[in-house]
Amino acid sequence: MLQTRHVVAAAELGTLGGEPDAHGRAVALLADALRCDAGQLVAETATGPQSLATRGYPSTLAWHATHTFRATPWWSLVSGAALPPSISELPEAGFQQSAFFEQHLEPAGFRDGLSVALRRDGQLVGMAHFSAVDERTFDRSAREFLGAIGDSLARLVDRRHPRHQACPGCCPPDASTAAWSTDGGWMPYPGRTAPPVLADPDDEAVVLRAARTLDGDTTFLLRHGRDLHRLRLHRVPSAAVDGGAVLVTSHQVDAPAGLTERELQVLTALATGASSQAIADDLVVSVRTVHTHVERLLAKLACANRTEAALLARRDGLLLPVADHRRLADVGRVLARPGGTPPNR
Repeated sequence: MLQTRHVVAAAELGTLGGEPDAHGRAVALLADALRCDAGQLVAETATGPQSLATRGYPSTLAWHATHTFRATPWWSLVSGAALPPSISELPEAGFQQSAFFEQHLEPAGFRDGLSVALRRDGQLVGMAHFSAVDERTFDRSAREFLGAIGDSLARLVDRRHPRHQACPGCCPPDASTAAWSTDGGWMPYPGRTAPPVLADPDDEAVVLRAARTLDGDTTFLLRHGRDLHRLRLHRVPSAAVDGGAVLVTSHQVDAPAGLTERELQVLTALATGASSQAIADDLVVSVRTVHTHVERLLAKLACANRTEAALLARRDGLLLPVADHRRLADVGRVLARPGGTPPNR
């Protein structure tokens, strides 16, 4: 029988959508509702499984739960079960004698586990794992709870929608790459060609300003000639370089979710918290035209409102910055951490 805390958690889970921390909040919410010690959400992507959020798992265990769990005999039970199986509820399955349990879960101190395969329209879109130090944590009510919220979790992790096709974690291995440091400028990256955007002074100016102020990592889009490129910047600590170096990776992409150039410009402005009037002034168009673009991009991104679209743009790097202090899309403004919620007007 479902407990009151399960019902409350299920209701709160249904409110999570385009927030940047939605996956982390979901894991924390469910781990608390299940009264367990660790949890993880994994999504199926075009390049393989990707961990979206984890809590309480050592990094090595989280990696194996993402990438090797499906190669275990336990996966066939998880993927085919009408009710998510737990270690304590199904001792006859022998998971505690499995190599995965002995090599990864037991050394980390976990004695019980609960996993669910997440599907939409009959297609696997991800999985969720939860573990507990105490035996018999995941009883039938816990299994029923996780089974009841499976559809909500599947919607949350589903990366098949066009808006997720170029997610920040999906940069192809053959992408062009270079490194930048404050004391050495641009440096070649072994075995990779330099990003073509660096050959254009305007594009390079955007990348350099982003690199100089980068805290951790960021992802955004640049128009280079007729092509659209996705750039990912990641600061790499280095004892040899004061402040470390910034790794810049670039690859050509199609417009995410079929967004036009103008729609990307409007979306970028929305992500700065700009009003319709400010966007109209910036792009030299009418407010009515801005509203039309907003309606179209909301439909393409499957977002309910401007706030959700703005959060999604920041989370998935659907931003088209420029190096121009006079513009709403100035890279310093676009990549700054938002100080508040974008206005919904």
